[in-house]
Formats: sequence, structure tokens, C-alpha cells
Amino acid sequence: MIEKLYPQLPASLRLKDLKLLYSLADHGASIDTLFRLCVNKGPTLLIVKDDKQHVFGAFLGDNWQPPRNDYYGNGLTFVMKLAPVAQPVFYKWHESKSGNSFFHLAKETLIGVGGGDGFAICLGVGLRDGSSKPCTTFSSPSLSGSTEFKVHGMVCRVCRVS
Repeated sequence: MIEKLYPQLPASLRLKDLKLLYSLADHGASIDTLFRLCVNKGPTLLIVKDDKQHVFGAFLGDNWQPPRNDYYGNGLTFVMKLAPVAQPVFYKWHESKSGNSFFHLAKETLIGVGGGDGFAICLGVGLRDGSSKPCTTFSSPSLSGSTEFKVHGMVCRVCRVS
């Protein structure tokens, strides 16, 4: 599945290896641990599996920042639906379509990707509960099996040039 993501990444980041920074299974359900392991490491892939076996995520085109109350990131950021679909579906930001630049929000109480009418991906402080709603930033539908979901798996991998 990961190999299908490579063509969507910026040319400078098409790599052979994606280093694991954080895994819910290995590191536990702690937003503090996620921040400690991911802040200032470079662009990352965030992949989530929900309780209905839907797999979706985001490419975050900028460094994670320490928790703060405003959005950051850049137009390289996109969201994706990976399963259950025949082929991955990618939703990229287009300034002319979205009208906003709500890419990445990392607060002490949540992680959000996208914005406008709703987050494309939102994970709560315990990283076990999430939501996905239609998102203006990426013109995307809900990516999960339902708008509210339980997280069954999550990884964050750094994109390093090989």
C-alpha cells in the first residue's frame, strides 16, 4: 500500500524508506509521546486505521510543531483514503478551490488535519477517539467509516530523502 503513495509525494521526497517515528501499538496512546517523537523531524505520513477497518491518513508537508493554538503547514499537505477502496484516493489542496490554508493543527488536546466546515482527520488527546468530516481545505468527504470513530491503529513515518 505504501508504494502507491510514492507518486503522490513531492518529487524531492520520493523515497525508498519511511522511518517509523510513532506507532500507537509500540508507543502507547499518548499525544505527548507523539509530539515528543514527531516534532521537528520533517514531513511525515500519518496513517490511521479505524474500528470499521477503514485506513486513511495525511501527508504533512512541513515539520510538526510543538502544541499551539493555530494552524501551520503548507500546500504540499494532502489527505487520503487507502482502504476499503480499490485504489487509494488522494485529496490535495488547491488554493482556488478551498479558500483556506488550514493544513495542520497540533494542540495539547487534539491533532487536526484540514479545516473549514470540519477536520478531514481529528484525533483527541488520548489518540483513541477520532472524527473525520467533509473538509473544505481538501474538498474531501469523510475519510473514515463514520464521522466519529475509534482508533485501532496509527503510525507516523518521517519522509527522509534516501
